[in-house]
Amino acid sequence: MVRLLLCRHGQTEWNVAHRFQGQNNSNLTPMGEQQAIKLGERLAGIHIDAVYSSSLQRALDTAKLVVGNRGFEIIPVDELKEISLGKLEGLNFEEGYRLYPDAMEHFWDITSNSDEREAVGDVMRRASKAINEIADRHPNQTVLIVTHGVVLRSLYVYLKRWDMKDASNQPKPQSTCLCDIRREAGVWSIAMWNDTEHLNGLV
Repeated sequence: MVRLLLCRHGQTEWNVAHRFQGQNNSNLTPMGEQQAIKLGERLAGIHIDAVYSSSLQRALDTAKLVVGNRGFEIIPVDELKEISLGKLEGLNFEEGYRLYPDAMEHFWDITSNSDEREAVGDVMRRASKAINEIADRHPNQTVLIVTHGVVLRSLYVYLKRWDMKDASNQPKPQSTCLCDIRREAGVWSIAMWNDTEHLNGLV
């Protein structure tokens, strides 16, 4: 059995400003850094064999804080990057709805690429391919992966074998949330999803 511990990056400046990040970068806030450190403390007693991260800086910065001085090489993976949002990137939510209402209305359509935005279905395909390749590389091991909100939502749909339209109905992945998935005999199962117990008391 392979065990993957998936988490979202810590809070960023654009998260606080309610701006679309996509594949643009926004730095972690002091709160985001603390969230990552708290997740690292939670995982301190768990044996981890390898650490992977989205190649976007906010995820890499989170991964570095989570692993602390444990001496891991953090392996960047482009396929784990956040959805590319095209013209929406950098806009706040109100601006997105005002300037690109069609893109916002069809955000979770699996094939929608309006306004140069990547289709959520394409995110699911690249991200699911990445986790399966990582699982193949680490049989009978535990791997930590730092990624992004839309990536996690698309993976949940993939793991549950849902229709992509259901992605918007699940709880939004929280900053540094922890997800625990396992693959045994080629079959994936979800042991835990979107858990933030390590953030209790953090204000």
